[in-house]
Amino acid sequence: WKAILSNKAILPILWERYPDHPNLLPAWFDERPDTVRKPFFSREGANVRMPGQPETDGPYAGPYVYQAVADVPVFDGARPILGSWIVGDEPRG
Repeated sequence: WKAILSNKAILPILWERYPDHPNLLPAWFDERPDTVRKPFFSREGANVRMPGQPETDGPYAGPYVYQAVADVPVFDGARPILGSWIVGDEPRG
């Protein structure tokens, strides 16, 4: 499960199967205007390129997925982003 869920290549497949689902952002394998570029196997925001900004640091390279930009709310100057893990068949924090 970890290999599947941590691979961002699943994002365009999910979007194709469930377009306009409220828990998904539009995602593609080909570059689109004003999209975020993410390596398939990156972690914790490494090597991500936002529109008009330089790529973040990290050791990952392509292939890439391209995903719509989502505005994440700011709380006390921080943007909360959650990462989760699956251990066996159970979600873990």
